[in-house]
Amino acid sequence: MSGGKTCCGGACMTKSGCSLLTWKDPIISGRIFGALIGSLLFIKFFNIFTVFFYTSAVALAVSATAEYTGKVATGTGFITRFKPATVECLGKSADTYAAHIVTVLKKFEIEFQKLIYSANISNTLKAAGYSYVVYKLTTWFSIWTLVFTSVLVAFTVPPIYLKYQTEIDDAVVTYCKVAQDKAAEYQKIASEKATPYLKQAEIKLGPVGSFISSKLPVRTAGSTVGEEKAPLVPKTSATEPAPVEVEASKLDLPSVPKTKLDLDEQITEAVSTASEPLIEKKAELESSL
Repeated sequence: MSGGKTCCGGACMTKSGCSLLTWKDPIISGRIFGALIGSLLFIKFFNIFTVFFYTSAVALAVSATAEYTGKVATGTGFITRFKPATVECLGKSADTYAAHIVTVLKKFEIEFQKLIYSANISNTLKAAGYSYVVYKLTTWFSIWTLVFTSVLVAFTVPPIYLKYQTEIDDAVVTYCKVAQDKAAEYQKIASEKATPYLKQAEIKLGPVGSFISSKLPVRTAGSTVGEEKAPLVPKTSATEPAPVEVEASKLDLPSVPKTKLDLDEQITEAVSTASEPLIEKKAELESSL
């Protein structure tokens, strides 16, 4: 960080990692691949901790003895006289990659907390599945075997994929479609086989089974098709007749009288018209007597 290094979000590390695994530079890829395989074989056949501490004890004892002997014999220790200049080998690399490592660690911490707290249930379930697979693998194989196999796969599969990328992609698409069709077929068969047992369980459970079945979603052929709304029909009771539309021109409505005289004449005419049947009925009764 003292050199003003800024993080690019891990893009440079990803790019260099892809170049390394795809053997873009065969010399660098070969050296790293050989070093990894050699280190794994050394760890396999030797106890690395025993070798490390034994070598450290011998080297430190030789250094201290040489320094003490030089000071006694010449006044200056042999190590002090012949040692090389002090350099910061790890410091240069740390200064280059420190910002990237910090950024990656922060992202890893945030994503790990999201998995733990189920921010995305699907991702949490996937992580649980991967963890279970790794658990089973570690029960069947040793850690060394898994790491050795991972190194071999990481350095051999990418170049093979790049060479036959089109054929591999086509095969993956084809087999994925076949797998989806088979899964749908097996799901349909399982549903058909389970339907009678579900009905029996519903009958045995009684009201509880009916309640559960009513809450379960039922998919039909028309459930995925947009429903057409039926036209609204005016609601009328059984006793009320449906309204009939009549043109205003066909209605014979009485005209409104313009003056008071016209109103008196209309009233007199209406009274005389209504009294005519009564007068005729009275005359018939008198004649019969």
